[in-house]
Amino acid sequence: MTDEMTDEVADEMTIDERAAVAALARALPVIDLDPARAAAIARRARRGPSPLRLIEPAATAVFALSYLAWTLAKVLEALG
Repeated sequence: MTDEMTDEVADEMTIDERAAVAALARALPVIDLDPARAAAIARRARRGPSPLRLIEPAATAVFALSYLAWTLAKVLEALG
C-alpha cells in the first residue's frame, strides 16, 4: 500500500486484502508515456469537463418536451 492512502481506508482493509492489492499492483504493467504526452493529459484533466458535455442532455430534453407537447396536442384534438 502507499503512504498516500488515508488512515480511514487503510483501517477498513484486512491484512489479506492489503496483500492481494499489493500483489495486483506488482502484476500491473508500467505505463509507458513520454513526459510531453503525460503533461498534455494532466493539463487537459485540470481544465475540467468541457461545456459541450451539456449539448446532448439539452437536445434530448428539447426533443422530449416537444414530443410531449405534440402528444398532448393530439390527445386534446382527439377529445375535442
